[in-house]
Amino acid sequence: MTFRTRCAVPLSLLVVALCAAKWARPQEQYPFDPNWPTYHARDLQESARKYGLSPAILKELLRAAGREDDYDYYIGKIDALGLKKRGQVFLSTYDFGTAARLTVYAIDTRTPYYRKIWETGGTAHTDFCTASFLGRATASVSPEGSIVVKLPDSNGKGVLSHENSDLIVVEYKWTGETYRLYSEKRFHRYRWNGKDWEVLAP
Repeated sequence: MTFRTRCAVPLSLLVVALCAAKWARPQEQYPFDPNWPTYHARDLQESARKYGLSPAILKELLRAAGREDDYDYYIGKIDALGLKKRGQVFLSTYDFGTAARLTVYAIDTRTPYYRKIWETGGTAHTDFCTASFLGRATASVSPEGSIVVKLPDSNGKGVLSHENSDLIVVEYKWTGETYRLYSEKRFHRYRWNGKDWEVLAP
């Protein structure tokens, strides 16, 4: 399932968040740089160094994801090991914008011409956008080879704190041909542990 719609945050909530006294954010937010092509080029260079990939391989991954000629995003995460036994690479990106919309991909790398085999930006119930003051959604590969997405959600309450919001955890499992939604759960107690969102005991 693919979502390409823009995420939006109600203006009143955004104004409150921006005017709040130094809100503690669990993650770095997207750069307020109007020169998107320049930032995008720098992001590619930094991502290639961070994940130990050549610029050519990184560009091939982005081409397979359909984002080769797109400047309106930045790279979230690349995992070349978690899905290696399937001949795949995990890739996630964020769209520029207050909600930092997350899109997740699985790229088949078994041939020189990489091929996208799966992509998602949300489920039937949850779009992978978050209010900027709650922090971005994250995506990763579990030790079992599932793809897991975690995102804070205000649950329509317009809340400005993690204490009054929920964490949605979505898991996709490999079927042998593609990834399918396995579970979608909501937790009230959670925190940012410095690397990812973490569910706390009730």
